[in-house]
Amino acid sequence: MNIHIENLLDRKTLVIGGIKSGKTRFACAFVEKVLAEREDRVAVLDLAPDLYRGVGGKMVLPDHPRLRYLTTWITAPRLRGRDPAEVLELAEGNRRRIEMVLESYLASPAPILVINDVTLFLHAGSVERLMEVASTAATLLVNAYFGEDFEEIALSLLERRKMELFLPFFDRVLRMERGHVFEERGNASRK
Repeated sequence: MNIHIENLLDRKTLVIGGIKSGKTRFACAFVEKVLAEREDRVAVLDLAPDLYRGVGGKMVLPDHPRLRYLTTWITAPRLRGRDPAEVLELAEGNRRRIEMVLESYLASPAPILVINDVTLFLHAGSVERLMEVASTAATLLVNAYFGEDFEEIALSLLERRKMELFLPFFDRVLRMERGHVFEERGNASRK
């Protein structure tokens, strides 16, 4: 994937798309390119669920002394929950575990922060909390599910509302489809 990191540095960028659109590959390529071309420390908060029924999957990144990779066990509530109550219970469990990841990151923030699959936190967590964490980095790259692959249950509608509240926080929004940036919105010159 050909990424020009200079277009992403010192900005807040959100990468959105549906399932298997290339969001995680984009984030991995960005991290690898930064580590190869820059001297900055990079923190990755991988909030993706473990691969289940072809959905999810953690980032695969090289070991590097300037890379701090933080993750926890995350489940896919919409795929694993048997009823609406269990879906919400699984989402709350994810939020609690992700909070520990956020606290760990805040103990030693990095100038470049990448958050993979932020929507898993938004199912039960707050947009304000994410903004607090995201504001610690000079360069921010976040990816999030923003599609129509799931049934419109309460959790899906809540996720979409929270994403719509989170969108204005970013300088740029890139929409991925089939592994390519399909659309770009925002003020690319804003810092």
